[in-house]
Amino acid sequence: MTKDSARKEQVRVRMERTGEKYTQAARALEARPRLMLPLPEPVAGPGACPECAGTGVGEWAAVFAEPDASAELVCPVFCGSCHGCGRRPHLGCRPLDHDDALLWAEDEGFETEPVQQCPSCWGRRWNSCQSFDADGVYYLRVPCGCSAGLLVAAP
Repeated sequence: MTKDSARKEQVRVRMERTGEKYTQAARALEARPRLMLPLPEPVAGPGACPECAGTGVGEWAAVFAEPDASAELVCPVFCGSCHGCGRRPHLGCRPLDHDDALLWAEDEGFETEPVQQCPSCWGRRWNSCQSFDADGVYYLRVPCGCSAGLLVAAP
């Protein structure tokens, strides 16, 4: 039995789109795998960010799924201290390692990046998307469309 109201709404929307009965739609949604873009290796050593242990992401993630989608997408929240690079202080990191990289791009001359890179993510395989709740603003590590083949099962 589906208990939370958000999940019930997803079941109802799926029923409308597919014509399935409630139980069938609920089971189809429960069977969906959760996928995410693999995280890079954490930064090790004394330069690693103490808040995220060098991973560049925080402890929680947002989960997105269309009601009739075959999988759910897990998008980790960037670390609020290092902003995604995994380093604190910012020694040896590049602007593109950060959640707000595109704000730095023009200042750093990244408009001359090679054309073969994805024009959406600049070859990072993810984009930073702003999200918010009652506690504040967050930046999510959302996979770019060019990385669809790289998604793996979320832990």
